[in-house]
Amino acid sequence: MQTLTRAPKNWRSLSIEAKYRLRWRLTARENQLTPDDHVLCSQPLADCLAALQAATKVPPLEQVEFLRANGHFDWEIWLLLMGRGTGKSKSGAEDTAKYAIEHPGHRIGLVGQTFGDVRDEMVEQDESGLLSVLPRRSVASWNRSMGELILTNGSRMDVFSAEKPKQLRGPNLHRIWADELASWQYLEDTWNMSRFALRKTRNPKTVISTTPRPLPFIRELVARSERPEGGVVISTGSTFDNAAHLSPVVLHGYKEMYEGTRIGKQELYGIVLDDREGALWSHTMIEDDRLPEWAVPDWTDVLGRVVVAVDPAVSSNEHSDETGIVVVGLTRGACPYCARAERQHSIVLDDVSGIYSPREWALAVKSAYERWSADRVIAEVNQGGDLVVANMVAVAPNLPVKTVHASKGKLLRAEPVVALFERHVVHHFGGSDLSKLEEQMVRYDPTIKTNASPDRLDALVYGLTELMLPKTGFAPSSLKDTRHAGRR
Repeated sequence: MQTLTRAPKNWRSLSIEAKYRLRWRLTARENQLTPDDHVLCSQPLADCLAALQAATKVPPLEQVEFLRANGHFDWEIWLLLMGRGTGKSKSGAEDTAKYAIEHPGHRIGLVGQTFGDVRDEMVEQDESGLLSVLPRRSVASWNRSMGELILTNGSRMDVFSAEKPKQLRGPNLHRIWADELASWQYLEDTWNMSRFALRKTRNPKTVISTTPRPLPFIRELVARSERPEGGVVISTGSTFDNAAHLSPVVLHGYKEMYEGTRIGKQELYGIVLDDREGALWSHTMIEDDRLPEWAVPDWTDVLGRVVVAVDPAVSSNEHSDETGIVVVGLTRGACPYCARAERQHSIVLDDVSGIYSPREWALAVKSAYERWSADRVIAEVNQGGDLVVANMVAVAPNLPVKTVHASKGKLLRAEPVVALFERHVVHHFGGSDLSKLEEQMVRYDPTIKTNASPDRLDALVYGLTELMLPKTGFAPSSLKDTRHAGRR
């Protein structure tokens, strides 16, 4: 988008529409997130349209496909999948205002959870609503009771509620801005009606600004964004990316209460959480026993043992599997974070997995070993054998390494560890980024065959097996469930 710092010399001679368009560019944010229309065709859109008009008997759908193949239609849905307070609503308002000003006489649908939400948040909200970003003289009228915003250039914006999907059955729209779609009561019906309403243009576009929820609809949009022909552009961001425009007190409260939690990942960081049917773990299993960072001031007073578990990859190119490197600790005695806990618990401390060369992952293991004051490295040697140990000894000669050979299948190895989570004797540390490990855990389904190796998960299993299963002398089924006992 073009951003101007001063008006041109011919300002007074411009038409009314041109003045409004220019004023928009003068007042819009420099860092507006609106995706540009990337025209890949070697000739202007008008020439392509003229060529189509000159051709005979070209069906409308084939005309659209012709234009799309020439790069004129680059996206259909712009998904602002962001946390609270990131500015997604303001970006949606700016995009809608820009489109309305630059396309006189067009009709735009504003769709939200309720009529009141659209009116109060999408139109009237201070600093982020449409009335706050539109040039004042461009607004002809705003009827808040009927939900009609009309501009002086003839463009019109109408309010629609997701509580009444049938409202979208009649209107013919050029564009739609959908806000907080993940919270719509009748999401599927409202979305379908909105798609049928977009029939006034060859290139209908929808802007969605929403905090994510683990809904099949959201996951499908994310999957479409990964396909070149999917037509979905995604912008992501966290609450803390917009820290300069938010209250420091509020940000501190968010971080203290929700950092590292499941709701924090969703509401603050805009991460789409997903529990796959058939997976061994669920987000709830992990979240119920997570330890916030502030709850653990000093590890040296808590942990009796710490191990770094490694599942090494056999290659290091961009298509290689990751080397799983996970740090796990065992409490010195009964877990101090669970009231009336009678046994030692494990704490998943860190995950530094990644695609490394042999020397790089050895250095990563050495760094994690030193940072967490570990007492041993647990390394799987199915692939690599003695070279795995030699690789680590080359960068840290005194590194104590214990090798393990996976003789059982992944499911048989993982089931006892899953039982530990079910018995609430494993905590994830909220002060470390364990999101990729957790994503692998909740998506791993042993019944589905895949070439992707769950290396982070394997490393976790080796670490917890070392600390909890062979040393404690009790089976997971005998552990006491302390879930409802409370915590300090």
